Amino acid sequence: MTDKLQQVQQDVEEVKVLMVENVNKADERGDKLTDLDERAAKLLNSSHSFHKQSKKVLVKQKRENLKGKIGIIAIVVVLFLIIIIVAIVMLSTSDGGPTTASNNAITPMPTESSGRN
Repeated sequence: MTDKLQQVQQDVEEVKVLMVENVNKADERGDKLTDLDERAAKLLNSSHSFHKQSKKVLVKQKRENLKGKIGIIAIVVVLFLIIIIVAIVMLSTSDGGPTTASNNAITPMPTESSGRN
């Protein structure tokens, strides 16, 4: 009977050692999970900050692109107006515009009677 009692005590001791190891491992896992949870929270905060910052950069980039497009459009409009003005000036001088109209005015011709008396 003592052999059986010793065997049972030895089995209980083995189970006790295994349970202590399991509790220690569970505690280590808990620590690792806590650490992992903290890192995940930091990563989440970082991702929110990154998202906000990327939105700001996107808005700024769109604003810069819009300014560039407006500048290019303004330059094109100014060049177009300059071309139109130059074309109008060139056409008005080559078609006999206002300067030739004054030359075609009727001028009285001298008569013979006015000069001989």
